[in-house]
Amino acid sequence: MFIRVTPETVSYDLDEIKDAVDLLDLIGSDTALRKVTVGGGAYAGPCPWCGGTDRFVVRPQGRASEAPCWWCRQCTGEKPQSCIDYVMRRDGLDLSHAAAKLADQWGIQPVEDARDLAGAKRERERAREAARLADAIERRARSAQSLADPEHGPYDADAQGAALLAEPLALADLAARGIALDVAMAYQVGATRRFVQGSRVPALSIPWRQGGETVAVQYRFLEAVKGRYQWHPGTAAELWNADELSRRRDSAVLVVEGALKALTVISAGIESVVAVSNKQGAPRVVGENAGALAAYERVYILLDPDARAEARTAALSIPNSRIVELPEKVDDWLVRRGMDVGLLLCALRYARRP
Repeated sequence: MFIRVTPETVSYDLDEIKDAVDLLDLIGSDTALRKVTVGGGAYAGPCPWCGGTDRFVVRPQGRASEAPCWWCRQCTGEKPQSCIDYVMRRDGLDLSHAAAKLADQWGIQPVEDARDLAGAKRERERAREAARLADAIERRARSAQSLADPEHGPYDADAQGAALLAEPLALADLAARGIALDVAMAYQVGATRRFVQGSRVPALSIPWRQGGETVAVQYRFLEAVKGRYQWHPGTAAELWNADELSRRRDSAVLVVEGALKALTVISAGIESVVAVSNKQGAPRVVGENAGALAAYERVYILLDPDARAEARTAALSIPNSRIVELPEKVDDWLVRRGMDVGLLLCALRYARRP
């Protein structure tokens, strides 16, 4: 999109302005901001207009598909705002003059012809697509290398899927968690035996996929051993079912703690679910995926009961988030209530803002 500044015949590329302006530099002189998530996440502080303590949130680093943004949970609700919106509100300017002011401050040249703008936008899209393709190729190569295992042999999803049907401990564990067998098979959950302390111990195998590729495999041991979870050698991941964020099959998405809990929720009837690998990394992982999550009308953060602080910090990264608090872990909660998805949907209605 471009804007023409009147009465002069000068046009600016609004996307270029939004990408170029340092949002922290622009806003930091008006309010005290503190970092609330790591990894290029969010900053929070008092709103320059309505006060508060952390209701005003700034995301200074946009991903490939998003520009840096800000919002106030009271003044602007759940709609992310741009640097141009900020200057319009702060200085009482209309869109064209706010854009011109920022362009002048950040040395952005006007667009002489709309065709120049169209060409620049096409070039940016080509660069973004090339970056996405390069990332996919690199991820596929890393996946092929990392899933080799000299001690146990390479990861084989088909063989472990077949082994699941022949492993009574694995089937019993899934049933106890309320995970339907067809759901487990659809998400390529398998069974295997791993060497632990000199013995071969049965385990569930849970692939973590991204971009259609298996990037990591997590094992959950079915017998009492030190450390019930283990990653396939050389692999680790932080967001399970990450591809759900690009499919967006629903208007809302649920973020839970642990892939097996996510599978329980899916078995209950809610498919739009992703999982963080642990509570400690939840704020950072949610912050790093805030652009994709913000595309939903609502994001529900439902971590374990001992992760209330982490849930709140994670929720601050997304303007449309709500925190869901249950008295126990979501899989235990559902199983105790007969996997009644209606009760979970009722709990979501009582979710609160951070």
